[in-house]
Amino acid sequence: MPWDKELERLATFVRDHFGPEAITAVGRRALTTLRPLDVADVNGVEANDVIQCANGHFYDSDEFWEAVRRELQRLVAPQ
Repeated sequence: MPWDKELERLATFVRDHFGPEAITAVGRRALTTLRPLDVADVNGVEANDVIQCANGHFYDSDEFWEAVRRELQRLVAPQ
């Protein structure tokens, strides 16, 4: 699941209401919910299917964007 209009809308809302640092925090929280891929699993996989983060670990891109969506939705959900 790549970036889509819903993610754009959620990210824009969060950035506008909570600031750009909130977007960074969303990405960090999303990563903590994911299991890094084994390097052996990454060999032969298309570049669009994985994300390599600053920590050097690889993550499934679909799972990453879904985790980002969940974190954004948590921020905008009425409390």
